[in-house]
Amino acid sequence: MGQYAAARQQQDRPLLQASAWTRDFVRQVQRDMPSFMTADVAPSSQLTYDAGVQRFERFCTVAGLSLPPQSLDVAEFIACMVAANYKLSTIAVTMASLRRWARQRWPGEAVMDAHEVQLALKVARRLAVRHLRQKLPLAAADLVLVLNALARSPTNNFIAVRDAAIFTVGWAGLLRSSDIVGLDWQDVHFTQEGEVMLYLPRSKTDPGAGAWVFLGSGCEGGVHPAAALRRLQQLAGGAAAVGPVFTAFKGSTSRLSKSTVGPRLKKALAKAGVPAAEMYAAHSLRRGGATHAASVGVHLRLIQVMGRWKSDAVRAYLYTSPQQLFHASSQMLRPA
Repeated sequence: MGQYAAARQQQDRPLLQASAWTRDFVRQVQRDMPSFMTADVAPSSQLTYDAGVQRFERFCTVAGLSLPPQSLDVAEFIACMVAANYKLSTIAVTMASLRRWARQRWPGEAVMDAHEVQLALKVARRLAVRHLRQKLPLAAADLVLVLNALARSPTNNFIAVRDAAIFTVGWAGLLRSSDIVGLDWQDVHFTQEGEVMLYLPRSKTDPGAGAWVFLGSGCEGGVHPAAALRRLQQLAGGAAAVGPVFTAFKGSTSRLSKSTVGPRLKKALAKAGVPAAEMYAAHSLRRGGATHAASVGVHLRLIQVMGRWKSDAVRAYLYTSPQQLFHASSQMLRPA
């Protein structure tokens, strides 16, 4: 665990004791407060929130409304989003962004919680477009099919080796696509027992503190994270490899885009003969790993820690298949 302590120490910044604070230091912090107060979410989430606010500001401009908004203004904005066929999930995220924005701009105001707004949201939940099909989690058996198909490529096929490592690490580590492509070789630590430790300098739920991901040496039907990463490391220069773990091609120093992970997974699933490949996305890795962990008896609290969830949102990631529901119903219908 020495590597764990060393890497954590590198993240520490020197402490400036309160006795050394100067007037200039305090004033600089005061000037930076607006930026400081918006750092409670990950940069990617901030972009989504900004888009929601910009959407509302555009509405106010077109409608000739002034700020701060009135509750009826917000209700009409929600009605416009419904009429424009925005998905219910987009409306929900937009309203979350507006609540956060309003609290920062006009502390003490409760416009977003007014009766008109809540009534408009209730109507939106009935009328707005919904996601008709949720992306499926990647099952362990299907992951093995994909890995076996990729293994049939030549051992020096960089793309095949890279994709195998992406899918294995993403699934076993319950990683988001941004976590996967954000890895650098200095964040990867192999143990003598065949395990691997990954350090995420930043994560969506806690962009400041970072997080450790521990991947065991167990070989679930051919799923072996350390071996997959070592094969990729050999093609990237061996133990001396530096820079991004996942790049577009061999020898490149450009980090792979997170938008690449989903299409690569769909292509690999289709090639391996997995049905309905279009029903999978990059998040299928994270959701599939969590679902598999629950199915083999890993406690929900540990799954929450493994996936770095800060709340019970982990429950929404656990997939219950139709077969499991049929089995549960059959148990219920048995004679007492």
